[in-house]
Amino acid sequence: MEQTAVKLALHVNFLDALSGLSAKDQGVVRAALSRVVAGYEGAGLRPHKVGEFVSYSPNMDLRCIGVRHGGLVTLVHVDHHDAAYRWAQRRGAVVSDGGLVALVENASRADDTASALQERPATHRFQSLPTAVASWLGTIRGEAELLDAISMLAPEHQELALAAAIDGAGSDWGRSANSNVVLIEDDKMLEFALRLPEDRWRIFLHPRQRFAVEVPNDRHVLLKGGPGTGKTVALVHRYARLDAESRSLGMDPPLLLAWSRGTATVLADMARRLGVPNPNLRTTDEAARRRGRDSLHSGQRWSAVLVDEGQDLPVAFIAPLLESMEAGTAPPHFIAFDANQAVFSPSGDALARLSRMADEITLNYCYRSTREIAGAAGGVLSVLHRSYQGKDFKAQFALEASRDAGSANMVSALGGPEVSVRLVDRSDVAGAVENALAELTRANPDDDCVVLVVGDNSGARRDLAEQARSSRAGTQVLRGRDAKGLEFGGGVVVDLIDHAEIASRNAKGLTPAAYRQLSELYVALSRFREQAVCVVTSSKSPLLRMKESLL
Repeated sequence: MEQTAVKLALHVNFLDALSGLSAKDQGVVRAALSRVVAGYEGAGLRPHKVGEFVSYSPNMDLRCIGVRHGGLVTLVHVDHHDAAYRWAQRRGAVVSDGGLVALVENASRADDTASALQERPATHRFQSLPTAVASWLGTIRGEAELLDAISMLAPEHQELALAAAIDGAGSDWGRSANSNVVLIEDDKMLEFALRLPEDRWRIFLHPRQRFAVEVPNDRHVLLKGGPGTGKTVALVHRYARLDAESRSLGMDPPLLLAWSRGTATVLADMARRLGVPNPNLRTTDEAARRRGRDSLHSGQRWSAVLVDEGQDLPVAFIAPLLESMEAGTAPPHFIAFDANQAVFSPSGDALARLSRMADEITLNYCYRSTREIAGAAGGVLSVLHRSYQGKDFKAQFALEASRDAGSANMVSALGGPEVSVRLVDRSDVAGAVENALAELTRANPDDDCVVLVVGDNSGARRDLAEQARSSRAGTQVLRGRDAKGLEFGGGVVVDLIDHAEIASRNAKGLTPAAYRQLSELYVALSRFREQAVCVVTSSKSPLLRMKESLL
């Protein structure tokens, strides 16, 4: 039998469906698709039509549903025989000129997608965009015309507008962006794609992120942005690009620096998914200890140094870094940076000097959190920016260096429940946390919930950890600062800061250390993707005051 290789692509909807199958069935699907890629068409692996789709049969029971377009077959669903065919009968597929595959509920109404979009008021569909832009988009009829209009927007608004249009259509467009498709050209790549974990699609690059990735490696760059705007994603993509270039040209390799062991694990996993199985990866405190032995800042070992969480670099690291940058002896540094999240060790002088010596790129589109969480976090930040002052000129300088209005202005198109804030007595904190965890579990039983405690002492955190474990097995209880660089589906922020004392001290001005503790509230709340509950013990908490700032 003549074998003709097939080029497959995998839609994120396919991978979601695949993850719902048993491990045995997943293995059957992987083996069958490896044969399809190789061009084998026997034993049910010749595609046959099912409505607007084509179907492959890994065995007598399983069916893989795909869309044939432009020399490709994009697999969009997999399930057992009857369920797979019912899924296909309820849907149609729309393919743009650029190969974007959209799944539309009820194929007979696929042509009505544009009118469905139009029926939703523009102020509702595009409410996160500037009013003039929202009004203009709301007047456009027709799917192709709307996509063309969105392509003309500024990069930071394109994804927001597309996501809003998707949400308004009530279809599966939210899972149809090109970023959700991986080309499969051989069985090794297929095996790789089919084994990606749940957060596999963080490898998507927005145009603004891609610009940051492709900036020439001949300068220092600060990549600024609020939580969840994709700074780390762009950082690791840039590392992968520079690593490939160094190997092909025989240059010194780049170095990737993580803020902590926990974030190092995240960076290493992302690098592996981008084809760098063994990245040159260290933590910043480790790099600071070893700098004398391997000339970290001399330019003799690394072609570039890429740093995550640059606003919290240890003093032992940032001092020689600044000296070498100012002397012109440091290799190009690419630093992911958000001054608003500075909760550890940097001085105002260090942050200001970094900004003076580097080009700046700012990301504003939030991929992580819902509008509600991003808005609440922005409200907390607004309170911090306008309500607290330094005790003297030096302290005020440090506070101002830890404030960045540019990266505070995040936009998000994801919708979700409102952030709940509950004021309780200190003696009732454990019970309030238990109730909050129970509510979160009922709403999303499969979500990874954590409790993030700010202003705690070790005894309080131990008590909460014991309480959390009894109400939901496996629940983590962390300090807010220890969650930096991480993200979770949902959880609880517990504010145990003595805000009465902070207010008293603020009358004369705060130290930078006191202000950084307040900033930890912003860091903690912005860790969550979908749902958050805040438990506070003072009416002066910025978590309680954030809603005032949004009015």
